Formats: sequence, C-alpha cells, structure tokens
Amino acid sequence: MALRFRRSVKLMPGVRLNFNKNSMGVSVGVRGAHMSVNTKGQVYSSVGVPGTGLYNIERSSLKEPRTRTSPGDASAIRPDNYSEAIAKPGLFSNKEEKDFYSFIRECFDYPGTLKSEEVAEKAETLIATHPNLELPVKALAAIPMLGDESTEAKGQEWLKSAWDQRNAISENSLCAKYFPMIHPTVKLAQGISMPTTYGLSAMGYIYSELLQSTGKFAEALEIVKQLSSSDYREIAIADLQVALGSFDEIIATTENVVNEDDLSAVLLIFRGIALREKGFYEAAREALRSAHASKKRSEDVLNFALFERAACYEKEKKYSAALKDLEKIMATDSAYAGLLERITALREKGTKGG
Repeated sequence: MALRFRRSVKLMPGVRLNFNKNSMGVSVGVRGAHMSVNTKGQVYSSVGVPGTGLYNIERSSLKEPRTRTSPGDASAIRPDNYSEAIAKPGLFSNKEEKDFYSFIRECFDYPGTLKSEEVAEKAETLIATHPNLELPVKALAAIPMLGDESTEAKGQEWLKSAWDQRNAISENSLCAKYFPMIHPTVKLAQGISMPTTYGLSAMGYIYSELLQSTGKFAEALEIVKQLSSSDYREIAIADLQVALGSFDEIIATTENVVNEDDLSAVLLIFRGIALREKGFYEAAREALRSAHASKKRSEDVLNFALFERAACYEKEKKYSAALKDLEKIMATDSAYAGLLERITALREKGTKGG
C-alpha cells in the first residue's frame, strides 16, 4: 500500500498513515506487515495477507527507549536545535510558520478526512502563499499523495525533488522543528523494522522503498549506501543485493556473522539465500539453521528462515523436508505471504521424491 484518510490508511506498497486523536504517525512496510509509532508513544502493528486488504491491527505502548536504533539512522541528520518535544508555533512565530503548522495538523492529524487530491491542492495553495515553504511542504505532502493514481506521479516527483535537495532540508529550521512530529517505522526486510523520526534518513529509506517497489533496485541501493552507517543499513543493503543477485557480495560481507539478535539472524538468512542461489545447498542450510537456532528471535524472523530453507530443500528435490518447514510456519502464521501457494505446489511434487 484510492487514498482516504482514516485511522489506518494504505498509501502505496510499503507506506501507510495512521491517525489517532491528538496524535499522528506514519508507518512504512512491505510484504504484508506494517508498524508505526505516533507522537503519543503508541505502537500500532498490522499484519495482513498481501492482495486481500485484510489486516490484523494490534496496539501497545512504547515507554522505553527504542532499541538498536543507531545514532547514524536518525540523530546524525538532526540539526543541533532538534527537540524531542512535540513542536508548535510560539507566541511570536510569523504567519508562514503558523500556516505550515496548520497544514501539518490538517493533513496528518485525526480525524484525517482529506483526500490525496485535497492534500496536493492545499500544498500548492500554501506554496503559492509562502514560496519559501515549497521544499518542506512538498517533502511532507508527497507521502499521502503517493497513494492515489491522480496524485501518485506528482507525489513521486515531489519526494524525489525533496531527496535531491536534502542538503537544503538539513539546513531548514522549519524542517528541523516540525518533521520530528512524524514517526515512521520503515520495514527494511522480513522481520526487521527500523523506528526513526522523519528526516533525511527516514526520507532516504522511504524513497529507496519507493524505488524498490517499482523495480529500480540499483537506484534504491545507491540511496541506502548514502545513509549513515548502522546495522539497519546493512540489512537494507543485503535485501537489495538479494534482489539484484549480488550473491558473492552478500557471502563476503556475512562471513563472520553470529546469531545474536534479529538483525544478525536476518543477515544469516540473506547469507543462506546467497549460498543457495550459488548452488552451495549444504552451506546454505547451515546458515539458515543458524538463523533459526535461537527461539529468542521474533516469529517473523524464525518463519523467514524456515521459508527460505524450504526453498533450499525444494531445489534439492527434498520435497518432504521442504513441506515440513512450511507446515511449521503454518502452525504459527497461516497468513504468511506465499505460504499456501508453496505448500500446494510442493504437495503436487511430493510423489516425485523427498
């Protein structure tokens, strides 16, 4: 994920907006899973069956500091005057700032009744009134505009323009003050989501996801490589390298990875995929076994490892072993993307061996 502003709205493949009274949030994800963190510290996660529009939404509270978010992900691009507090115009703020603040609240806050065309229209009207606001307005308005055919092309153009002018955004005081009001969690790979605040890093990841959704994997990889170094960036790079078939690079960079957490487990899965695609099936299964070895890993990560190991068994024509792994996924997540299709296909092959 035509756009309608509701409490949870699918905007485009990989991007959703969530609205709650007196708070706002943006979620980013692909392949049926999305998460968001809003200004109230509430976490909304949804998992669905791609192509059906069906989502299961859960709510929890985020009171402790978010873990494993490298300073390079978001804080490295925050100007010195960044504040964690919810921003609003001061008593002596000029009309330009007040109008910009009103635009943000109207377009992103509850109840969120604006259509994407209305967001675009209000953005253009605000820019006409205050030309100096063009860059920050386009950088924000692009997000909801991506969800409707009538505004998608312009939204892509505006997001690209914002990214191309990222140095100007980093020096813009209104961007520094108000962009952190929006909290995207970007899904980088199966089982891995990166919480951050809206800024250059988040914009870069969102833009790379947009490029990836249109098959522009090489361009998306170049964007990610420009972002600050972090464990999350390594995940995003490996995910794109898989899409590009850069298996030798993945094998080389994951040589010494140990299963210590979800991030390292997913890197081991990518290693297993790369080894499998190079024809090293036993080594691939060992990497995937290591990724699945710790039950402390999230269910998504464990199922990801099983799904890819099943693909390895299938290549080896060990259909019974492949089915066994897929049925383990079925026991915990029957809506896992592509699971039923894989099981059906393997059962048809089952009489041929395994």
